Amino acid sequence: FNRLRRRSWWQAPFWGSVAASVLDTAIFFGLAFAGTGDAWLHLAAGDLGVKLVMAAALLPPYRLLVRRLLG
Repeated sequence: FNRLRRRSWWQAPFWGSVAASVLDTAIFFGLAFAGTGDAWLHLAAGDLGVKLVMAAALLPPYRLLVRRLLG
């Protein structure tokens, strides 16, 4: 994470969100649908897609907030 913070401002929060979203989705759907036989992969893919879109869409407001708080 520290290596990413030294690069462009958006890389650390974006890749941190991606990693957390993948892990969260895998754990939740893996546990919630374990042993049910339901086809949950499409649900998990949709959930992950929404999380990734939100991670990208919230970067500009995050940048503005950080600038305002630190600047």
